[in-house]
Amino acid sequence: IAKEQAQSTIIDRRMRGAWEKKGSKGMLQNATEKAKKILETHKPMPLPEGAAEEIERIIKRAEK
Repeated sequence: IAKEQAQSTIIDRRMRGAWEKKGSKGMLQNATEKAKKILETHKPMPLPEGAAEEIERIIKRAEK
């Protein structure tokens, strides 16, 4: 059983007046902004040594 409570950053749970004062952003706008921020700032970990070559071998074998 999970003991943590998730806090959504996409759904705004404020009362309507407070939500309107903060710009009245909807769920779609919040999700779009969050996705853009992730795409702009995410730095994936590099592949382990030899992984790219192994992936190429697997693809070539599958294409045969």
